[in-house]
Amino acid sequence: MRIAQLILTALVAFGAVSSFRLAFLQWTTGEACPVVGSVPACYVAFTGYALMALGLIRNWLSGKRLMFRLGIAIAGGLALVGTTLELIQGDVCPRAGSVPLCYVSLAMSLTMLWLFERSPRKTVSSSNP
Repeated sequence: MRIAQLILTALVAFGAVSSFRLAFLQWTTGEACPVVGSVPACYVAFTGYALMALGLIRNWLSGKRLMFRLGIAIAGGLALVGTTLELIQGDVCPRAGSVPLCYVSLAMSLTMLWLFERSPRKTVSSSNP
């Protein structure tokens, strides 16, 4: 596995685990993340990261890239909206210390998209008989 693919996999795994933790905290306390419409934003983010994780596997096995792109559109789009609102209104996104997590998520999303678009379509090679 190339180093870029390893970094991409690690970022997706980190995002999935982190968003799951926030989603679980939201589920148990009801106060971990802001609501988008009637759905907690961390549920939306977790859905995006889960689709990216499944999309990576699908890309490795079959070269199909749509699922990852859908996941990055969901998670990255949410991070972009959150970042914009954070810059305009302030105190919109959950924080890690003093850093809004939507900033981190947007940076990760842009990095993951860049790495994914430069990755090979299929890493599992098939031999010809």
